[in-house]
Amino acid sequence: MLARMGGTFDSKTGQFVWEMKVPLAEQLAFYRSHPPRALGNLRATALEQLDWQFDGHGEPVNSIFELACPCGGNLFNATCGVETGDDGNVVSPPIGIECEACEAAFDIFDPGEHGWNAVMCGDKFDEPDAYDDLEGADIAAPHEIVVRFEHASESLGDPELAGREQDVFSWFTLLARDPESKQLEQLFEWECA
Repeated sequence: MLARMGGTFDSKTGQFVWEMKVPLAEQLAFYRSHPPRALGNLRATALEQLDWQFDGHGEPVNSIFELACPCGGNLFNATCGVETGDDGNVVSPPIGIECEACEAAFDIFDPGEHGWNAVMCGDKFDEPDAYDDLEGADIAAPHEIVVRFEHASESLGDPELAGREQDVFSWFTLLARDPESKQLEQLFEWECA
């Protein structure tokens, strides 16, 4: 049997069997009502589903949120770090968003502070070489922002993680959504475990 995060691949059925201390429906309800603290200064509205194929570890436990500013604005410009390498500039964390209506800025993902490796392992992340706008190829900014967090299926119910389960996510995805057509485009993703 092949293992992946909290799951084991059963070659007889061709499916992953996920280890869960808490039933899936309860986990989804918990994570949807407890956004990661990285979103604490924003209004985060949980979405039950989204017509998008996310990458990740394949975990069935995902929380998806559309974001709004405390001022009520829901259009943002995204920002990112930039790393300069032999192959040119590469988008890197930290990831931030700035409200188009009031210009308030929010950091929503930094792998040195957010996610499994930061919380559980104390991983640090070097400051990027520069900062820039994070723009998609198909959807012009400002746009609506949707974020997705993949959670390890065995985390909820683990006494070692009590009180911080929502912050110990294993994958982060940032999507831009066109406010008129509702078309989605992935701007950034990061494996956090």
